Amino acid sequence: MAKKHKRSALEKLQKHWQRATADERRTFLASVYGKGGDLEGAHPSETFQNRPDIGDEMIANGRYLLPLTVARIEKIMIARRIGPSEVMAEMGFAGQGTALARALIRKASIRLMVISALQRWLRVNEAAEMAEPGDGGPQLQPDASAERPSEARIVAHS
Repeated sequence: MAKKHKRSALEKLQKHWQRATADERRTFLASVYGKGGDLEGAHPSETFQNRPDIGDEMIANGRYLLPLTVARIEKIMIARRIGPSEVMAEMGFAGQGTALARALIRKASIRLMVISALQRWLRVNEAAEMAEPGDGGPQLQPDASAERPSEARIVAHS
């Protein structure tokens, strides 16, 4: 009879990291790195607080959306009864809904500009969901005066 594979501490940590909320992750990182210094071998630039490109949380690994991110996006899409095309249009990428659909369904890669826009879209929509659970909440609309299509402003949901 073969022995049951015992998960390593790293495997357990990775599993629980994926399930943790953003606040739990920040609390954990604060406890690991401490308030005044770093652990041996750890560099301060590796923390989320010192990575302006990450912001509050990671939603992708490179150009691929994390499974938790896919679930969050799908939850919002279901609650608001919208599809990938509408999500992309709200972020300023009209006509590119198939790219998001492939990323959600087939785990395909997606442009980095879309990932950063998705991070803002998630933050806005999840905040609106907490504020007004019954309403669809505010939507990101492309700003006509913006230099890039991913820049957006919040408008009230009608």
